[in-house]
Amino acid sequence: MQIHRIVFIAALMLAGGSSAVLAAQSLPYATGFEAPIHTIGLAPAEGWITSEPTSAVVQSAVTYDGAAALEILTGGSVDQTFDAEGEEIVWIDGYERGEGSVDVPNVAELTSGSALVAFTLTSGVVCFDGSGDGFNGDWIETGDLLDPNQWYRITLKLNFTSKSYDIYVNSVLRGQGIGFLYADTPQLSGFSASAGHASTYVDNIRLQVTEPEGIGVTLPTPTPTTPPPTVIATPSPTPTPGMDTDGDGKPDDCETADIPTLILGVMTNVLLADSDQDGLLDGQETVEASCVGAGTPLAATNPRNRDSDGDGFLDGMEVLILNTDPNDPNDPDPNAPEYADADGDGWPAGLDGDDTNPDMDGDGFKDGYEVVVGSDPADGNSIPTLGDINSDSMSNNMDAIYLFNFTLGNVGQPASLSDGDINGDGIVNNLDAIILFNWTLGIPATLPL
Repeated sequence: MQIHRIVFIAALMLAGGSSAVLAAQSLPYATGFEAPIHTIGLAPAEGWITSEPTSAVVQSAVTYDGAAALEILTGGSVDQTFDAEGEEIVWIDGYERGEGSVDVPNVAELTSGSALVAFTLTSGVVCFDGSGDGFNGDWIETGDLLDPNQWYRITLKLNFTSKSYDIYVNSVLRGQGIGFLYADTPQLSGFSASAGHASTYVDNIRLQVTEPEGIGVTLPTPTPTTPPPTVIATPSPTPTPGMDTDGDGKPDDCETADIPTLILGVMTNVLLADSDQDGLLDGQETVEASCVGAGTPLAATNPRNRDSDGDGFLDGMEVLILNTDPNDPNDPDPNAPEYADADGDGWPAGLDGDDTNPDMDGDGFKDGYEVVVGSDPADGNSIPTLGDINSDSMSNNMDAIYLFNFTLGNVGQPASLSDGDINGDGIVNNLDAIILFNWTLGIPATLPL
């Protein structure tokens, strides 16, 4: 299996690290790979070990801030050693940007480690909840899908007493008490980051024993004493033969509102017309042969995957606009200039009015998504309805607060529930409210993720 990217592996021994003996860095430690310590065009200095002499380079073209950041080239990795003896709690904080991977790492190939985070194409940011034996455990999703043109802040709080860690994505807590890969890891002594099929960038790495600034962002709510649930099940109507509650062309008895089933991704949501936010109604994509009463789909695409072939174009873009095969990653031709997508907005250069700007009209929505759902990507007054929970023709923090309170049961079902599935995972829950609220603050800059 090809490992595309492993980022933030905290381990007693560096996973795949160098055998060179170097002085370990003391805590607190911080680097933005800036001069005079690091030099543009060269491998990182200050004790960083690269898997090959040319596998990582300090560069200035893509940075989070400042004048430099580290680019880990295809197949490369970097390692750093630390002296954190006696420290029960250690925080690792940094920024990452790049494409997601198809596969998650094979943990059986790692001989040591505590926290393990990976970036994937379909599930976004995931982390490994280990049993402590180095083999058993589960990959869990944080709910954060990836935009390769955006920077993501990843923060880990490692507890070497409980042998567990917490993960924050863009300063928002996404998981607590996640088990170490190896429970016999007594202290932090290393950090590793690697890339696979494409370059990945890291910047502003910090390791310290105190909580970093800006961590723990939460949504405002009129009822803060009630903790938000991890998963909220939306009420399921009693199926009536032929009934189509969400108007997606797929009968209710072929869909579900059962959260465990939706998490498995095997059925579409009976309350959402477009369960993956790809611009195609659920009934326009693959319909099970056992589904009686459904119409003929437009394409044999996966209604729970917005980009069935993983080529960077939404299924709706390929079916409705480009007339290409949404199940063939080589159609459209990735090497044809007219199908380039330099700004990553899902709208090919041959049609895009500005292939250097993913959001030409500055309304916060990617141009390709706007084209698919019927809004004008060049008109800031022509805005998609995604996030407009209260149907007032605006998507703002009031929608996020309403959605958050809906997941708590404080208010009734919003006027437009379909526009509440912000991350396109087929489930409307508190993660959508958090993403929507952060989007109103500019993190991320554009939707959908």
